[in-house]
Amino acid sequence: MCFVTGCIIATPGGGRPVETLASGDLVLTTEGRAEPVLWVGTSRISWAEQMSNTRKRPVRIGRDALGPGVPERAVMLSPQHRVLVRSRQVKRIVGEEEALVPALALTGLPGVRAMPSLPGLDYVHIACARHTLLLVEGAGVESILPEPLSLQEMASAQRVDLAETLGWAEARWHDHQRVRPTLSVRKAEKLVERSIRSRIPLVVPKSGSDDTDVQQASG
Repeated sequence: MCFVTGCIIATPGGGRPVETLASGDLVLTTEGRAEPVLWVGTSRISWAEQMSNTRKRPVRIGRDALGPGVPERAVMLSPQHRVLVRSRQVKRIVGEEEALVPALALTGLPGVRAMPSLPGLDYVHIACARHTLLLVEGAGVESILPEPLSLQEMASAQRVDLAETLGWAEARWHDHQRVRPTLSVRKAEKLVERSIRSRIPLVVPKSGSDDTDVQQASG
């Protein structure tokens, strides 16, 4: 689960391309908290690998695809990397207004698409001391969570380095606490369908309400 090079990550000093971050740098979370980066890794995915496995091709989330200003500019992520959504529709599914959905599940939205194979594709992994939500072009996007789907994209040496850096026993990575509930691809796709039918964005302001959005959409 990772960012394509060029993604702009919010930091206390302003936005920075993800590939320029290093261990010890501070990044901003969606709550406005400064969180230190503990580990950064890069995975090069060849054109041939992308051609043979579509799930290695990035997903491009266009400007305003999730809601007004979310994201502020296009963001490209690996397909299984999860993005924050917020609405009453989310609460009906998970019991909380915020959840995380895989980027791949968002391709039914206008402005979101799976990219073709790209030459020289690099994914950058960012790990903090805990699973957290980084602020990326106004959207909430998770830091790496050590679980099978994300670890598949890493070389074995990277997994060992990550475990040693963070002090996590690989055998217990599945116990790591998620920062928000997560939706499967199937449930997330259903959420996208509801969002399109109701014309309610997948990300509404914390101070807003779906009722207001419905009135505006139907007005």
